[in-house]
Formats: sequence, structure tokens, C-alpha cells
Amino acid sequence: MSGESVVPRPEGPQPPSLAPWDRRGAPELVLAGENETWRAGDLAIRVYRPGRWSLGQIEAEWAWVEALWGVVETPAPVRGADGAVVQVLADGRLAAASQWVAGATPAWDTPREAERVGRMLRELSDAAARALSLAPPTWAGRDREGLDPEAQIARAVAAIDGAVFPCDEHRDGVRRAAERLRRLLSEVPLASDAFVHGDAHRHNVLEDGAQWWLIDFDDCGFGPAESELATARVHWRAAGSFPSLAPAMLRGWGDHDPRRVAAACALHVLDTISVFPTHLDLGPLATDPNATLGRYLGYFDGELAAVGG
Repeated sequence: MSGESVVPRPEGPQPPSLAPWDRRGAPELVLAGENETWRAGDLAIRVYRPGRWSLGQIEAEWAWVEALWGVVETPAPVRGADGAVVQVLADGRLAAASQWVAGATPAWDTPREAERVGRMLRELSDAAARALSLAPPTWAGRDREGLDPEAQIARAVAAIDGAVFPCDEHRDGVRRAAERLRRLLSEVPLASDAFVHGDAHRHNVLEDGAQWWLIDFDDCGFGPAESELATARVHWRAAGSFPSLAPAMLRGWGDHDPRRVAAACALHVLDTISVFPTHLDLGPLATDPNATLGRYLGYFDGELAAVGG
């Protein structure tokens, strides 16, 4: 993954046809980010960024949503008129629909909420392990990306080496980060076969007054179980609330080795950096990609500093 190519998209968000779900009406755009989210009555329709995932990988994502439904609350998928969850739209884009959940994003700014985050993610991890142990070898949910830690590290270094935007300081910083993490992993090896949601931040949770709904399994895959904590930790580092909230999340998560948590979360940060060159049209990367890279290197440093790595 190198260079700064971005898959071209149509000029502006294009509403999906509701024909695959045998519905009528005008979809309303709710979110235009990496993917687009549209609301059409009682449906939430996700239209995927072209080239991001294959049809099989998106089908695997929704297989996991179905497998975990009822343990960790996730919006139930709504199958199309042909019985399939993932639909190929007339313009070639891939889309999937689920029930619309009316709710708000929780604040995640108190220790009580942070502890609840930890419990939710532990329940997710334990339920996923049970589901995987019972699933046949041909189960669709197995078709998600799984890289061992060394492959993830190498991918991040190659991506930033091949990109134009980083300054020399940050390019060297990624190389140094890779070597620091390799040294830590030689002492604290990580298993990489756990299913992880991969992007469990507060904007991927909806609170309806009774429960939390975990949404957006787009980045799910296989890796160290503790890496599930990383996205929330990055969010709290960015908000300046890490010292008060991260320990509470770990209480909710339960038994853990601080060095494994730090190594897994640092690995997640480095893996996130690896996709920067292909996402230069989104969010802070579109505004100042070099500054964004610098911030993420700071998050990486914070993880390893806590364990002397």
C-alpha cells in the first residue's frame, strides 16, 4: 500500500436506489465519510467506498453482525428482495441495509461510561470467540482480513515510505516506531487470531435510552484481542481525558496485561497510519495529512511510554 492514489468517487454523494429492498421513497443522506450512510424510512443503508472491500469481505462483515446480534446489540441486517444482505447497485457500488436505530451518540466522558465501554468490548470479544469456535470452516465470517503483527508493521512502514506528504521527521518517526514495537513484541508476543470490531469509538455507538447499539463493523477483522480497546484510547488521548478514563475502561475489560494492552494498541495505531495515503480525501487528512500523522505518532508514543517501550 503505497503512493497517494484515492479511488475516484462520483461528484457528490449519489442516493442509492431502493429497488433492491423493494422500497419506495427518497433516501436522506445521514453521513458522508469513508462510506455513505442513508436513511430510507426504517432502513439505514450503507453504501461502501468503491475499492475498499470486496463483495466477499462485506458479506463477512454482515455475517459477524448476525452472529453477534443479541449478545452485543447491533442493528439487524435487512435482506434485499433476492434474499441477500449485500446488494450491488446499478452504478456498481456495494450496499447493505439494516434496521434504523433512533438514538444519540453517548458522551463517553465519565469513568462510569468508560467502564461500560470496557464491559461492552469484553462481551463482544468473548461472544466472537464462541461464535468462531462453533462456525464451520466455510463460514462467510472467516473472510475478513487477518494480518500478523509483523505484516502490519511492515505495511505501515511501506505505506509511509511510498507517500509524498510526510515530512522527513515523521517518515523517520514511523520507522523508529516500527523498531520500538518490534522490540516490545519480542518480549510480549501477541496472538492475532481474535475477532475485533476494529473501530469502536463513540460515534459508532448509539444510545436509545435503554441500551447501547454498536454499529459500523466496516473495519472488523482478526488481530490481538486487546487491540479492540485502541480506538477509544486514541479518542481519549485526543480529548485529553485518557488519564481519568482509560483505567476505568480496563476495569470493565477485566483481566489484562498492561504490556499486552500497550503493544496491541500501539500496533493498532501503526496499522491505522498505514491507510493514511489512500484516505487523503477524508477528515483531518484532507486538511493537513502531515499534522495528522504527527498526532498519531504521539498516540503511539503514549502507548509505549506507559510500559517503557
